[in-house]
Amino acid sequence: EALHAERAVLFDLQADCHSCIAIHFSRVEGKWMGTSMVAREDGSGLIKELEVGGGSALELAAKLAATLRGKGAMELLHEEQ
Repeated sequence: EALHAERAVLFDLQADCHSCIAIHFSRVEGKWMGTSMVAREDGSGLIKELEVGGGSALELAAKLAATLRGKGAMELLHEEQ
């Protein structure tokens, strides 16, 4: 389930293997925890986010992706170089 959640965030943000992004989901004390970092290719503009939830990993993935989009992750990942 964690792998599917991680991939869901990457898909939602239209990231690929060249994107400067890190996503990790794990189960902690019965709750899902999703951590992420997004930046420009040069490492600037770093956005870090942590989400914890009691639902499914995929529900938390949607919430994490929305939070990252709200903080400007799409702009960082898809700027013209």
